[in-house]
Amino acid sequence: MPTRVRNLYIGLEKTENVRDEWYWSTMDRDLELAVYEYAPGAILTKDKRRHRVVGFAGSMLEPQVRGADIDLIADPNWYGDETHVAICGTCGSARHEQGMPSQPVTCHDCSDPVDPDRFNRYVTPNGFRTDFKAEDRDLDEIGTMTFRTVATVLQQGTAVDRGNLSVRRGAGITIMHLNDGVEDDQGQLSFFETQMATDRSVPIPGRGRPAQLQEQAVSTDFLLRQGSRFSAQAGTVERFGLMARKETDAIYLELTDFDPRLSLDLVARKGDFFHIGTRAAAISATQMLVQKAALHLDVSPEEFEALEPRRRDRRPMLQIADALINGSGLCRRLGQERTSDGEIEIVHLAKEILGEPGKWPQTAFMAVDAEGSHQERCQTACYKCLQKFNNRRYHSLLDWRLGLAYLRAMTVPGYACGLNPGEESLPEMDGWLARARELAASLKGMRPRIYDVDEVGRTMKLPCIIERNTAGRVVMRFVIVHPLWRTDADLPMRLLGSLGGPPTRFVDTFDLERRPLQAMERAVDRPPAPSMTMHGAAA
Repeated sequence: MPTRVRNLYIGLEKTENVRDEWYWSTMDRDLELAVYEYAPGAILTKDKRRHRVVGFAGSMLEPQVRGADIDLIADPNWYGDETHVAICGTCGSARHEQGMPSQPVTCHDCSDPVDPDRFNRYVTPNGFRTDFKAEDRDLDEIGTMTFRTVATVLQQGTAVDRGNLSVRRGAGITIMHLNDGVEDDQGQLSFFETQMATDRSVPIPGRGRPAQLQEQAVSTDFLLRQGSRFSAQAGTVERFGLMARKETDAIYLELTDFDPRLSLDLVARKGDFFHIGTRAAAISATQMLVQKAALHLDVSPEEFEALEPRRRDRRPMLQIADALINGSGLCRRLGQERTSDGEIEIVHLAKEILGEPGKWPQTAFMAVDAEGSHQERCQTACYKCLQKFNNRRYHSLLDWRLGLAYLRAMTVPGYACGLNPGEESLPEMDGWLARARELAASLKGMRPRIYDVDEVGRTMKLPCIIERNTAGRVVMRFVIVHPLWRTDADLPMRLLGSLGGPPTRFVDTFDLERRPLQAMERAVDRPPAPSMTMHGAAA
């Protein structure tokens, strides 16, 4: 039976109380973890000893004693699955081809061409190896931090419309966890480079004479440092990334229409349709849905994969998949109609997140305990609301208010995130304007000689940072806006009622909460967001 557990071979150990018998000491991880934790350059600890990963190996047979010699045999097939993946230069989505394409192919999300030179080769190792020389002391170097990408290739499934939301159920998805190696000084990914070699000095505990081990794929960087220990095979250098691929079930929530004053479609991974605040809102909404579904189905949230959002055919899409390979049935359950009212289960859960004050997450968001009001002290996310250990890579992006706003825009037609009268009292908007004013005052305190605070706006009085030069003349103003408001070329007229006055830029509260001065610098040269056409499609 195929297994998704991969071994890291860390050396030979002597079998206790048995003469002339040794075995391979190993560590193991699930494949999705192994391609990151066991990648060449990593340093791991076992039994208080440090082990340096230097390459890959196929399955190791048990050592065989032949008189004074010990035979070490490794399967020459050190990798199994192989494919080619490109990241679209326009939208950042993944395109997958089994072989290297000879001509441009079309991106499935944005329909732009993807050139063959954007494709890189990825392999799935069958095993990993160290240098077989454990150290009791700390090593002089630290393990390398590799670049992680999760790429998805989806199958559409059956679409069921619910208002301005389309649920695609019965769908499948290919999830590829990619390790592209470390970034160099210019930010370019290095990938991994190995050469087949024979290890001529494998330590044998209790014996002074080492053994040989053939068919080892060893990092070329390590080979250069090891001198005569390895005998490399000419013409076997390979460059590649690491991959853990699985097929499973998924469910997708596609937003088919929304208020054109909002930026809900700017969820692409890169390019003109990328906006970090909007993407963070979609990620937060996905995390809410996963945690709500886990509570409803009485399973662990780890049973789901909360995938990052994508922009497909000009529409934003949230993606949730089963964590179990080939599917566990959980996403299929979320796509079923409820017998009581015929509503699709995941749509019902989204509405319950927004409108049930006695159930999670409202009980967490609106909680008042000995530390005070959660709504007042948690401006983004914390471990009492959205943050969990398993979503720690997104902690800097999670925001419970933005998640609520994104879900409400998906389920309530006409919702405009505070731009319509009455919406300022909703949980996600309550206190937003006051917080924007606090952030403006904080910015002024950082640079009191050049920043002043004012208020502008035709109907809603928004805080505004006035920047002056050394002579005291106003050179620019920065209007603080909500992260989900569309900062297109028409926004000054919509909010301010005029295009006059000093040059005007917009900066949102998502950026000001996390990197205020950098947000101000980037706002100066940021182009307007793409405008909207009919039915929520960006021009």
